[in-house]
Amino acid sequence: DAEAAFVNAERALRADPKSPEALFARALARRASGDPAGARRDLEEARRQPGNNVLRRQVEELLGA
Repeated sequence: DAEAAFVNAERALRADPKSPEALFARALARRASGDPAGARRDLEEARRQPGNNVLRRQVEELLGA
């Protein structure tokens, strides 16, 4: 569920605060729990991080870019 996904993403972000994968996971959890503004912030932060191109494309799709 969204709450468990959020908790897991938070745990991952404590270990690596700039992890694009964890930011993306937290964005999806926030979106599912009705926090679109928080989701957008996480997606924008994930987009700024170096990382794999597949994740970047998914972020861009969700941001509508």
